[in-house]
Amino acid sequence: MTPSQNPIKILFIASVLLLVYTITSLIINTNRAMEKTADFMSRKFSGVLVEVKGLRRGSSTLAIKQYQTGEIFEYELDIGKFIHENNIGARDSISKEAHSGVVTFYKADEHGVYAKCCELQY
Repeated sequence: MTPSQNPIKILFIASVLLLVYTITSLIINTNRAMEKTADFMSRKFSGVLVEVKGLRRGSSTLAIKQYQTGEIFEYELDIGKFIHENNIGARDSISKEAHSGVVTFYKADEHGVYAKCCELQY
């Protein structure tokens, strides 16, 4: 092997390792997102939105505080456009039955009384 081939070989190996790392990272992140979505679909929610953050390209993070237990669950869902169009934010209420794709949002009026705002078929 000539000395000029050695840097090319090192560059090729580094490129392959970088490609393997990138693909592995994408697979792991996709798997985590799918697990969180499956967890969201399997749970029953009746609570208030503690925090709503728009992340990127249609994704939003919802932090939901359950009325009964006080537990806070955080989910990143691809519902950013729906959240924006319906002006959903913190202190709005959310309701969803277990294993159901229908998510109902409620908005409070000036007296703190919640009324049905909109439904999302997820």
